[in-house]
Amino acid sequence: MFEYLRGKLVENQISHATIDVGGIGYKLWIAPSTISFPVGQECTIYTSFVVRENSQALYGFADSSSRNLFETLINISGIGPKIGLCILSQFTPERFRDAIVTENITLISSVPGLGKRTAEKIILELKDKMIKMPILSECQSAPSSHQHLDAIGALVNLGFSEKAAAKAIEKVTSKNSEKMELSEMITEALRNR
Repeated sequence: MFEYLRGKLVENQISHATIDVGGIGYKLWIAPSTISFPVGQECTIYTSFVVRENSQALYGFADSSSRNLFETLINISGIGPKIGLCILSQFTPERFRDAIVTENITLISSVPGLGKRTAEKIILELKDKMIKMPILSECQSAPSSHQHLDAIGALVNLGFSEKAAAKAIEKVTSKNSEKMELSEMITEALRNR
């Protein structure tokens, strides 16, 4: 129904945000830290309008790939908007695609509210679709992509969320022009936390 909303961000809480579009305030349910715009700034938020038997809700996303993944997830039987948002708070769309393609049940089931059976179901339903999707992440197309993924995995094991780990590694590698060892990447990411 709505592709996106462009307006002034009025409120940005952990679970929801409010955007003023031409004098009308739209409440959007969001994943924690999905929308990083400062309050008062003009922004564009991609949306998904979800109608259920007893509710109607508008969900907001910082980019269209996150919104598209959300819509794909909630079309799986047993996966509702709440679980969809939990997945998006843990993974970037590209990293989630990698977890599906490599059938990483342990990583997917680490999302709060997802068990091993549900993770297996998600992989079964999405693997063929995800294989056909192009790889979007810059770090995945880089020659050292395996090293980046290993560093992200190490940070996740140390308590980082998937998104926070990816951002930390991207920040470290963008600051250092020369090739870094895996241990250096992890150490620098922990220092700059």
